[in-house]
Amino acid sequence: MLSERFPEVPKAFNEIDEGLLHCETAVFRRIVEAAMDNKQDVTVRNYLEFVAYVLDKADSGVRNAIEVSFLEDFALGEYNQNRHKAVKELMPKILRDNIIEVDNKWE
Repeated sequence: MLSERFPEVPKAFNEIDEGLLHCETAVFRRIVEAAMDNKQDVTVRNYLEFVAYVLDKADSGVRNAIEVSFLEDFALGEYNQNRHKAVKELMPKILRDNIIEVDNKWE
């Protein structure tokens, strides 16, 4: 689904990442963070809505990859004003609540 919706993402996978769910999820997280840093609000919203949709439908393996390699890593990663603004204004509530639960600096 990710490759079909966002063909730019798999282009960022290296030979180690490809096919490993947590690694691919982490690469996608870094792409989302870069889009936040560059104030690409439409792109960020599309990415985050996709993550929320997949999380809602995910089996346990995909859910774990999103919760750990996307949400927790994001919450514990670099904090800056662009990312905070994106979390507050663009991130679906299901994702935002998870991030704030990990680190309340995102409130």
